[in-house]
Amino acid sequence: MNPLTAERDCDPIASLRTAFSHAEFDVYARVERSDRVAVADALIRREEE
Repeated sequence: MNPLTAERDCDPIASLRTAFSHAEFDVYARVERSDRVAVADALIRREEE
């Protein structure tokens, strides 16, 4: 996503297929507290401990 124009400027799924012959990927997270998550909630990235 181009932050200046809000237009898509790449296709990550196509890039995965081209580079790795599949479009599967994982997201890893650690739950630090129980709460509700909603669309547009901010996520905080912390460095590995």
